[in-house]
Amino acid sequence: MKKRIFLIALFGVLVALFLLRRPLLTAIAEFLIVPDRPRKADVIIVLSGDASGGRVVKGVELFKKGYAKKIIMSGGKLQWNTYEPEIMKNHAIHLGMAEGNIVIITQGGSTNNQATKLTLFMQEHGLRSALLVTSDFHSRRARYIFKKKFLKEGLDLQICTSHSKEFNPSEWWTNTNSAETVFYEYTKLIWYLLRY
Repeated sequence: MKKRIFLIALFGVLVALFLLRRPLLTAIAEFLIVPDRPRKADVIIVLSGDASGGRVVKGVELFKKGYAKKIIMSGGKLQWNTYEPEIMKNHAIHLGMAEGNIVIITQGGSTNNQATKLTLFMQEHGLRSALLVTSDFHSRRARYIFKKKFLKEGLDLQICTSHSKEFNPSEWWTNTNSAETVFYEYTKLIWYLLRY
């Protein structure tokens, strides 16, 4: 009798999971996305790592709306003598920004390394608040590590996300690249939570 009840309950759970698979899988991806409502700040920080240029576009959009007077392009070396922030700066200039409003920080390796370098930069230049621009799927991890470092130093941070065309939270499991993105972001998020 107990075995029969267990099998019926198991079957019910499997049917429920099957029927709810789409909302559950969507929720898994949407958990990664944590945008804040932007407000005026001392600076806009645009993180590297977006080949489509969506992060730069979002940063320039925020600048043109008057959220800050400067943009920091942050990233690392791509190869030999090519740095991602230089490419990001050229993109921003192409979008109508004056070169004098763009600051370049070349610190790559990881989101944690960028957060460390940018926290020091903010302190050294008397900056107290920032809008951090990153891709939607990267926002939870970026917010976690940046807030941890910024709040410790009394700095204010708001996350502004750029929509990634390659990432669709409601269908990520149907696309290999999106599935890899979700897997890697959760893996890195867990690593950050354990390590930092």
